Amino acid sequence: MNWLKLAKIDTFEDRNHLNERIRIFKKIASQLKYLQEYVFQNAPHAKAFVENLAKSKEMSSFPEIKEKLLIAANTALDNYKTFAEICLQCMDMVVKKTQEMIKERDTFRGSPVKYKD
Repeated sequence: MNWLKLAKIDTFEDRNHLNERIRIFKKIASQLKYLQEYVFQNAPHAKAFVENLAKSKEMSSFPEIKEKLLIAANTALDNYKTFAEICLQCMDMVVKKTQEMIKERDTFRGSPVKYKD
């Protein structure tokens, strides 16, 4: 079970940690969107980037996304369209996880702040 399922936002510190995770995941989603087009220009660099992303600390709590990224890295040099489709699927998964985190953040009652994401 990953940390997100266990997490409950009780303090401002928890909320700040979750806000940082949301920022990171939005950045990852934009990078995956860029990579699905970049693979047609430079497949070896796209492959290396996806491998580094899959091995990163941020993906350690999400094995299903990590596994798909590694599959994409294995297909990057052989089939560009498959790589782009897998990156799109991973981006969708990251966006869904981000939306779940936003909903979890909105359950915090310590502040009347409404975030503009």
